Amino acid sequence: MKIRPAYVLLFLFILAANIFDIYTSIRMSSVPEYEPSSPIWLSLVLWVSNTLIVFAAFGAAFRKQIIINLNFWYAIVSLDVMAAFLSLYFEFMAGGYTQSDLLSVSIITFAATCFYLLAPLRYCLDIKELEMEVKN
Repeated sequence: MKIRPAYVLLFLFILAANIFDIYTSIRMSSVPEYEPSSPIWLSLVLWVSNTLIVFAAFGAAFRKQIIINLNFWYAIVSLDVMAAFLSLYFEFMAGGYTQSDLLSVSIITFAATCFYLLAPLRYCLDIKELEMEVKN
C-alpha cells in the first residue's frame, strides 16, 4: 500500500500542533496569573481525543489500521467536536469578548476543527473499505 503524501503532511501538522498544545499547557500552568477558562475534565477529554486523532492521522497517512472499530472512531470524532465547542463556550463565558470576537473566533474554530478532522474521517473510510474487502 502506498502512503498518502497529503495525509502525511496533515499527520505531521496534527502531531506538531498537539505537541505545541501540551508544551504551552505545561508552560502556562507555571504562570500564577493564568487560570484556564475551561474545567480540567474538558482539558483531559480534549487531550485524550486529540491523542487518538494523532493515531488516526497516522493510520490515514500510512494506511495502517490501529483500532479497527468504526463506531469507536465515530465516537472519537463526535467527542472531539463537542469538546472543542464546549471549550469555546467556556472561553466566551469567562467574558471579555465582543460580539465580533465571538463570531470570528467561532468561524476560525469551526474551520480548524473541520481541517483537523480530515484525517480521522479518511481513516474511517479506510476501515469501511477494509470491512468491504473482508466481506467479499
